[in-house]
Amino acid sequence: RMDTHARKRPRVQPEADVLTATLGAAHPRGVQPLGNRLLADEHIVPLRDRGLGALAALPDEIVLEILSFLPVRALMAAAAVSPAFYAFIYHEEAWRLRVLWEQRDGFDFEDSWRQTHLRHVFGRAFPAAPIVLRGMYSDALFQPWFCASMALKPGWLAADNVDRRANLSVEEFFEKYEKPGRPVIITDVVTQWPAFTKWSDDYLAAAYGGKGLEAGPVSISLEQYARYAAECRDDAPLYIFDPRFADKAPALAADYTVPAYFGREDLFGVLGAGRPDHRWLIIGPERSGSVWHVDPNATSAWNAVIRGCKKWIFFPPDTPPPGVHPSPLGDEVTQPVSLSEWFFNYYSEAKQSRPLECLVREGEVVFVPRGWWHCVINTEYTVALTQNYVGTHNLPDVLDFLEHRAGDVSGYGSCYQGSLYNDFSEALEKAHPALAAQARTELAARRQPRESAWERAKGDGQPFSFGF
Repeated sequence: RMDTHARKRPRVQPEADVLTATLGAAHPRGVQPLGNRLLADEHIVPLRDRGLGALAALPDEIVLEILSFLPVRALMAAAAVSPAFYAFIYHEEAWRLRVLWEQRDGFDFEDSWRQTHLRHVFGRAFPAAPIVLRGMYSDALFQPWFCASMALKPGWLAADNVDRRANLSVEEFFEKYEKPGRPVIITDVVTQWPAFTKWSDDYLAAAYGGKGLEAGPVSISLEQYARYAAECRDDAPLYIFDPRFADKAPALAADYTVPAYFGREDLFGVLGAGRPDHRWLIIGPERSGSVWHVDPNATSAWNAVIRGCKKWIFFPPDTPPPGVHPSPLGDEVTQPVSLSEWFFNYYSEAKQSRPLECLVREGEVVFVPRGWWHCVINTEYTVALTQNYVGTHNLPDVLDFLEHRAGDVSGYGSCYQGSLYNDFSEALEKAHPALAAQARTELAARRQPRESAWERAKGDGQPFSFGF
């Protein structure tokens, strides 16, 4: 759903004295952050430089990339070459990428990504107690484990300054929240849906009938995903975000209705079945979620929690959060790899800007206005439903986006991105000619050059003088 492409940035490392206080545990293979090398006992010999041979001249990320090209048998043999190779080859994130690349039609998670892949390749597991190393320092190997092991701090979840409303009329919603672009939580809609009481894991699995759900690069059955979600120890857990749920499981589409606040317009509907992706079933365990982004195609959205709980943080349009760096055109965003990492490094700084924050709980739906930066982290296993839409309030922005940023259009298929503006404009003219004309008039007014303060001061060309 993002209209940007998240990109890794150098990870910020916790200081040594923070680790014990934060985790109360050490890396299972003794790996420590690079900065700890400066504090190490002088009798401890660093393992990396002498253990990697010629590869020691390369950054750790490049070493991991090179090892990813080895076949699995060669990889297992290389783990016996030296303690340094052992540390790199047992790095869980590397095995995760291998599973997601090679098992795109689903996988049966078994305790760890390494065991999962070995079971897939050899038909059996290779359990091995971890060897605890002394003198292995690597940010690339340590940071994912650190973020995955860190608990969500109560202080990260405490703030709640988004309006929470019941018995809200459609007219008041439009005037007070949609028109000015202001988030709000509505508490008395989702509880009326059949989905609220029916959508257990068993019900969802039966509705899908064994069909795969989209989770990142893989298609996975709900039974497989439930096993993974119960056992995973990832800093950024795999997250189901399925845009085809209503096609694969039509019964689910009958279990909810679009709330009246959002369903009275939804102007992308004029495209019928040819509209961009706009609704998703979302499922994920604790600490899964969506990194910082702005919703695609200049749309607004709503997100309803059926089970579980989500922490939301909002920053206004054109105000990127701390640690988040969009490119000048907004088509790329550099930010921490995981939400846990962002919270650890930047949440305290973000609080100084007084963002909007809330917990959206079971039976509640949150409105996400066009253009707002937001991130979402699940505080427990969560099932939710979300939908993006175009209303009169954001129609001019959508038309402007589709016309001038065709390469960033999301959910329409790369070969058709450039035509969405024409397709939508033509369909809108036929279905709502008055709205289309009004939107174009507003866009034209926006594009008129504005008179500068100096020009206003000069007035109608008469000599200018200071008047005191």
